[in-house]
Amino acid sequence: MKRITYWPQAVLGLTFTWGALMGYAAASGHLSAASIALYIGAIAWTISYDTIYAHQDKEDDALIGVKSTALRFGKNTKSWLAFFYVAMVVGLIVTGMFAALHTLYYLGVAVAAAFCTESEDAAGVSSELPHAARTPSAATATAMGTSVRRSMGTSSWIVVAASPHTKMPL
Repeated sequence: MKRITYWPQAVLGLTFTWGALMGYAAASGHLSAASIALYIGAIAWTISYDTIYAHQDKEDDALIGVKSTALRFGKNTKSWLAFFYVAMVVGLIVTGMFAALHTLYYLGVAVAAAFCTESEDAAGVSSELPHAARTPSAATATAMGTSVRRSMGTSSWIVVAASPHTKMPL
């Protein structure tokens, strides 16, 4: 996709987070507004974290002629990340509302949101800084992705478990 569009991170989001829909449908036999909201939020999150990763390869991508959201967003990356993080949090909140989830779920969403607000600073995403300062280390990017991924994974499990047709012990 990097040879075709500046949005390969969106394509990754559409495919990588498909499990939110499939898991819910498998457990309940149908799709619901909650599962669709979770899917949309997860797509936004995937675009965000993979854009941070894409900044590591930005110069090489430009040199060989492939595309990414890091190249597309350029100096506006932080604003775009903020937009997609807000979309993710809204998606998770709407998921909780549609699924009538407990207050504890919203606490988990707040924790995930806190990680997101720190991630762009931790990643050092800034086109004004020298290359070494704006390129996140693999360990930093992996830690950020793992932390939020765990939150998203927990959210997916909660939505599936909240289905009225699910026969899972909580």
